[in-house]
Amino acid sequence: MTSLPVAHPQLRSAVNGCCGRCVFLGPCDGIRDFDQLFNCIQERCCGGKIECQFVCPKHPNFTRDVREVNGLQFHCRPKIDQRYVNLPLYVPHLNHKYSRNFPLDWPLVSVTPYSLLGLKGGVYTAAATNAAALRTHLQLAPTARIILRGTDKDKPLEHYWTQRRFDRAPEQLAKLGVDLVIAPNFSHFVDVPKTHNLFNRKRQLICMEELGAAGLNVAPHLSEGDDGDWVYWRDYLADQPSVTHVAKEFQTGSKPLEIGLAALRQIESIQQRIGRALHPILIGGSRLTEHAAAMFERFTILDSRPFMGAIKRRSFRSKGRRPTWVSDPTLPRFGIDFLLYDNIDRYALSLAMRARSRAILKHLRHRKRS
Repeated sequence: MTSLPVAHPQLRSAVNGCCGRCVFLGPCDGIRDFDQLFNCIQERCCGGKIECQFVCPKHPNFTRDVREVNGLQFHCRPKIDQRYVNLPLYVPHLNHKYSRNFPLDWPLVSVTPYSLLGLKGGVYTAAATNAAALRTHLQLAPTARIILRGTDKDKPLEHYWTQRRFDRAPEQLAKLGVDLVIAPNFSHFVDVPKTHNLFNRKRQLICMEELGAAGLNVAPHLSEGDDGDWVYWRDYLADQPSVTHVAKEFQTGSKPLEIGLAALRQIESIQQRIGRALHPILIGGSRLTEHAAAMFERFTILDSRPFMGAIKRRSFRSKGRRPTWVSDPTLPRFGIDFLLYDNIDRYALSLAMRARSRAILKHLRHRKRS
């Protein structure tokens, strides 16, 4: 995947005139969308009002923000020693431990690390100090494997960023016996100065380095606001031969199918360019199951739909490719344990059938061509 050409004459002139003189052109790789370009050069900028939340050269706190992440340059890429993890097609995410009366006996589940960390006597402290205590705390079977899904809303992410070093949060998480940690997804936008996205990219890399140094197995989250970010991740993964598991969140900006599919194609393009198979973890990407099966040998869907269905007392049923959630007569005080088991099992089977049907079709088309 190479940088996309700038076709529109007006946009080409703007890029040459503005991006060509920008000190951040190297890490940014230039803006190719007309609207994004004129937003980036502050055509619509507030002029640096103190209440503005963006990391912008016109903001009074810009120097402080840049120093916080040790600059917006990306020449040095700390190595990540990612260890192989055998991931299934579907991993259920548990939003919380409540409404269940018995330990959930499922091979692999996902939880957010920020729900495990909180202020206790003014100290950012984990809810458990070892692997067994964590599983007891979460009401999981002792043998359950765990993924820490670092993607979340801005508030818990910012809280983690503020507290992580003071109270050695990565070291606390490293004691909990988890298989994989998905890196934080500090927000990338399409309508802000590019320096804001570069700042958030640098924050993710810093967190990844800290988590890896603590001994955790880290998967990068491919946050992107424009094509320049995909160029960066291509070069980053080319320089990280041990990294095969990568994550992409499809619950917010990538929610429309066409946008999500474009992101999936970018990951496929990176896979082809770096010359090794990637195993994408698609967070909230179940609607892309058939497309992912056609592009990747292995991939994982991670979401909380069976859990949230059970919380709302709804049972999963599948009619072909269309999932259906029907009201379940489970009484509130009896918990959701059996309904949750049933939802996860049926949902995982439905995704497997969808993926398998697409894989078979792909194989038949390949045989026909050969």
